[in-house]
Amino acid sequence: MKLRVLTYNVWGLPSPLTTGSLARFKQIKEEIGAYDVVVLQEVFGLQVRDQILKSAFPFKSFARHARLIPFFNRIGTGLVILSKFPIIRTSRLRFNPFRATDFDRFALKGALHSRILLPNQSTLDLFTTHLQAEEGPLPEKIRIYQLRRLAKFIKQHHRKDHSWILAGDFNSTPNSPSHREIFRELQLTDALEVYCHKNPLLPQNSFMTYSNENDWLSNDSNRINKRIDYIFFQNGRLNSLDVENVKLAFNRSRCLGKHLSDHFGVEALFHVHTNEAPGGIHEA
Repeated sequence: MKLRVLTYNVWGLPSPLTTGSLARFKQIKEEIGAYDVVVLQEVFGLQVRDQILKSAFPFKSFARHARLIPFFNRIGTGLVILSKFPIIRTSRLRFNPFRATDFDRFALKGALHSRILLPNQSTLDLFTTHLQAEEGPLPEKIRIYQLRRLAKFIKQHHRKDHSWILAGDFNSTPNSPSHREIFRELQLTDALEVYCHKNPLLPQNSFMTYSNENDWLSNDSNRINKRIDYIFFQNGRLNSLDVENVKLAFNRSRCLGKHLSDHFGVEALFHVHTNEAPGGIHEA
C-alpha cells in the first residue's frame, strides 16, 4: 500500500497574534485532506484548533496539556496528528518550559505519538515534535537537551520490529550539532536524502522549508534559506517503508495573496511493505 505523509508548521499562534488568520486556517483545513497522515505544529490558537477539529480526518490526536497565559488563550505543545486510519494508541511528552528561551517559554513544547492501524493490519508509529526556535549557542544547547528527551520517549513507545516515522519542525539545519544529535541518538533515515540519492540530479537546496521565497519572509533581509522541517523514518523487521517521492508542500498555495504559513511543508510518499512469513516480503 502507499502512504502519503505531510508535516507542516501552520503558524497558528494564539490570539491576539492570529488576527485575520481565519481564512488561511480554513484553506489549510481543506488542503491537508489530500494526505493519509498529517502531523502539524504550532496549532496553538483557538481559531486554528477549531478548524483542524472540523477537518475530514476521522482520527485525531492532540497534545492536551496546556497553560493559561495572560492576554493569550491556553497554550499547549501545538502538536496534532491526523489520520485516515485508526489511531489505536497515543502518548505525549512535555519538555521542561523552564529550559526554553524567548516565546518558547510560554509554549509547552514536547512530542506527540500515535500508533496507526494500517489497512493491511500492520501498525506504524508516528512521532512529531517542535523543538526550540532561534539560533545561537543557548537555543542549540536546548535543542540537544530536547532531542535526548525525545529519543528516550521514542525508544519507550515505538513498537519493536515495526517501522516508525518522526516528522516535524526541528529548527535544526543539516549538519548542525543538534541535527547530528538526532542521528547519534536514533538510527534514522532522512526521507529526502533517500529520494535525492535515487534522483542525483535533484538539488537538496531546493527543499528549503523556511525560505526567502515565502511571502511572509521575503522582505526580511536577515532571513536565510533553511531546511529545518524533516520526515525521518526507521524500518522494522516486520514491515518497511520505501520512499517513492519527497517534495515541498504548500509552497504554491496562497490565501489573500500570501502563503498559508511562514513555513513550507514537507510531504513524502511511502510504499509500505509487510513481512508476513520468514524470508518473504510482499507488497501490502
